[in-house]
Amino acid sequence: FNMAMLENAGQILKQRILNYHKQNGVMFIDEKTTFIDADVTIGKDVVIYPNNIIQGATIIEDNCVIQPFSNIVSSKIGNNSCIISSYIEKSEIAPNSKILPFTTIIDGEIKKWK
Repeated sequence: FNMAMLENAGQILKQRILNYHKQNGVMFIDEKTTFIDADVTIGKDVVIYPNNIIQGATIIEDNCVIQPFSNIVSSKIGNNSCIISSYIEKSEIAPNSKILPFTTIIDGEIKKWK
C-alpha cells in the first residue's frame, strides 16, 4: 500500500457515508468540503453547509441546519436547531436552539475565549 491508495480508499469511504445520508433525507450544499464520521446519525430534512466536520457518536435530529465552519464532536443536536460556525463537543443542544457564531461548547458548558 502507498499513500495514494490510502487516500483513494478514504475518498471512497467518505462518498459512501455521504450517499447513505443523502438517501435518508440530508442535503449537503458542498460534499467536497464536508466530513462526516461513520458513527454519525443524521435525521431527515437536515441541511449541512460547506466546511463542516461532524465526528464521533454525534446525533443530529430532524430539521436542523448546520451552517459553515462548524465542528461537532460526540454531541446531540435537537430537532429544529441551527448551528452557526461553532465548536460543540460532548454536549447536548436542546431542540429549537440557535447557536450563534464562534460559540464553543464543551461538556455542556459554553466556553469563553481568554
